[in-house]
Amino acid sequence: MKNFSKVAVIVCLALALVLCAVACQPEMPSKGEVTIVVAPLEGEATEYEVDLSDIAEDGGVIAILDYLQANKGLEYSSEDSGYGAYLTKVGNLQQNYATGEYIYIYTSVAKDFDVSEYASTVEYQGKTLTSSGVGVSSMSIEDGAIIYITLIKY
Repeated sequence: MKNFSKVAVIVCLALALVLCAVACQPEMPSKGEVTIVVAPLEGEATEYEVDLSDIAEDGGVIAILDYLQANKGLEYSSEDSGYGAYLTKVGNLQQNYATGEYIYIYTSVAKDFDVSEYASTVEYQGKTLTSSGVGVSSMSIEDGAIIYITLIKY
């Protein structure tokens, strides 16, 4: 009977992990548009309008960056971490540990807002965007979303 209990617990834990993996995938509608903005600390921002029907797979912001890299020439690189992808370069933005510059992301998608005391905002074309409280691998996309990628200096 003890072995049955152990097996039942293992099966329940495995099922919970599978359900969490499915539920934690970033959401992305199949229709609509999203705007990706790459904004240096100084100078002009570059804006990319993406038709979500052109994105072949769910995957949120990473899938959109993959599409832009393959089709629009936006170069990006990331490192894998225990929390998902960590952007190290997007267009002409590159993190630099020596100067304390790090890639930072703002979003218009409310469910991804940073709700901590460290949250910050930026204005873009009359809209207030909030720093993302989730990593780029977990960010959600919705029709009309604006994802604003910039550098922050510590």
